[in-house]
Amino acid sequence: MILANAPGLHDAFQQRAFREVRRFYDSSDEIKASADIAQTPYFRGYSGLYLAPEGQCASIEIYQYSIDQEPVSAHDDENFPLYDRIMKGPNIWPKTDTLPGFQPAVDELCDVYFKLTHMLSELIVESLGEDPAHFRKYFDIDNPYLHASLNHNRSLSVFPEEARQWVMAEYARFDSDPDLVGTHIDGSPFITLLTNDRPGPSWSRPVPKSSSGAMGRSVCSDRLR
Repeated sequence: MILANAPGLHDAFQQRAFREVRRFYDSSDEIKASADIAQTPYFRGYSGLYLAPEGQCASIEIYQYSIDQEPVSAHDDENFPLYDRIMKGPNIWPKTDTLPGFQPAVDELCDVYFKLTHMLSELIVESLGEDPAHFRKYFDIDNPYLHASLNHNRSLSVFPEEARQWVMAEYARFDSDPDLVGTHIDGSPFITLLTNDRPGPSWSRPVPKSSSGAMGRSVCSDRLR
């Protein structure tokens, strides 16, 4: 599903966000490591370069973030639900003066995505013939939960020379045979939003002022019944 002219995702903002994220990933290893995910129990921050196991053509580094808020408790306080202890807490930001626009752009992106996910999820509930109030009962917009990430798929340069032709051939297969991606269900309860800045396989081409959406696990199962 491609959501064109998505509220908040106007072209000027998308381009600014893309620039700031590229600047972060183009910065030194020391700057990125200053926001390392290992420094926080809230599953936020930077995860270094990941090379997929042999036989898979993926090379990725990730910065995970959410709504920046105070923790509900200590992360190991079992008097509180695990989801609250994980999902509510502060983001961890790179410690540098060289990326002044990064945090404002991520904060704004987080706000746009949060509002958009609520709007789309209520529409999904309504399309199933139910009152959107049922959704609001469990997902209160004033008590927010969101998990998001900025994924950077690295170029061929990170692969050994002898593997590069094989990687290129694997990506060409995705373009020539859409069934290789296959129908799948995302792990989120209702919807996953994806915005690309550069072309990937044919199913993930960037479209200005838009976001693509994938249905989540609860929507595609018997759990809503």
